[in-house]
Amino acid sequence: MIVQSERLQRYAALSLRFGLAAVFLIFGLDKFRSEEAQFASWADWVPGWFSVLIGGRVKGFIYVLGVFEVLAGLAFLTGYVLFWASLLSSVFLLATVLVSTSGPFFGKIDQSTIRDIGLLGGTLSLMLSTASTRRSTEEDRTGR
Repeated sequence: MIVQSERLQRYAALSLRFGLAAVFLIFGLDKFRSEEAQFASWADWVPGWFSVLIGGRVKGFIYVLGVFEVLAGLAFLTGYVLFWASLLSSVFLLATVLVSTSGPFFGKIDQSTIRDIGLLGGTLSLMLSTASTRRSTEEDRTGR
């Protein structure tokens, strides 16, 4: 028999997954809209020093981010490879926060930065909650 708190924990994890999936899918798909004005708004978030670091290939970089976000969103939605999707998304969000807050004037700290910190908390929470199930699955497989 499932205790009520276990059932609620299951719903909590499911709602976290679906919320993260929605955010990652929306932002990921938005990067592929063909409108130049839309692309320019994403390109504005890339700091100048980082643009120089990637050789000015901002458009390609934005597309790579879009592919990553769509794949992460699908992983959150389906529950497939949750640990790895959460781990990579956490690294991605930490890098985003560090890049956007770096620079000579401490970068941009605004509502987007705060949103990314909140999403980082969500992906870390999901990663930590799936790490224990990942370990028990591996133990079941190896017999240890």
